Amino acid sequence: MSAASSVQFEGIQADPELQKVLAIASHVGVAGNGEVNVSYTSLLIALLWSDDPTSKWIQSQLDELGVRKTAIYAARKIDESQREPILKKVLSGEIARLRTDQTSISARTVLSEARSLANEVGLAGTDLLGSRHVAGVYFFRNPPGHNTQFHVEWGFDKETWRHAFSEFIATTYAQEAPNWSQVLTGYIATGEPESQQLSGTVLGGFVFDAEALGVLRALESAMPRKTPSLFNSEGCWKRY
Repeated sequence: MSAASSVQFEGIQADPELQKVLAIASHVGVAGNGEVNVSYTSLLIALLWSDDPTSKWIQSQLDELGVRKTAIYAARKIDESQREPILKKVLSGEIARLRTDQTSISARTVLSEARSLANEVGLAGTDLLGSRHVAGVYFFRNPPGHNTQFHVEWGFDKETWRHAFSEFIATTYAQEAPNWSQVLTGYIATGEPESQQLSGTVLGGFVFDAEALGVLRALESAMPRKTPSLFNSEGCWKRY
């Protein structure tokens, strides 16, 4: 039995890919002399070191998108030289020395938000979480107390990574991508049902007062000219 499947992280129901991420994070916490096994930072580092599709995609984008890995490592007092030894421990099934508290408050927040996000994208409460759900939290539901650290100090530009992650979901998880529409709205075409859209033709049948007409005109001018003239509630909320 592997370390990933042997260790339970406070009731988190994880698929094999996320189990490995959690096992790596647990060893990172020990290697960095952390007070807990899995922290906000060690969980992110695990995504930078694991080999599931989401983790490998994140790794492929780091240099191009200007992420400062050394700053991330410094937060846990580790460096790249510890990567291979830790991965070998995980592969061998060696379980990291458990701290009194396995997860930090921030890590618990990320994992809890990952479950909420997974539910929003169609996962049943008993289905297993994956690495993509955890990554989605960092990019779309990041704990506010870590925003400066994540976006500024470590270089994960919010808008750039949201767009990139949305494209990744659309291409790598194409079958489930439509279920991500609520999370990814504004960053990728999500195939929103026609019943939730109003075309200019439909709107032409209504009479608007001057204030409402001003709102519609401002919204229309903000939309790309190359796309059909479509209005939806998300667009209205975003601008107003």
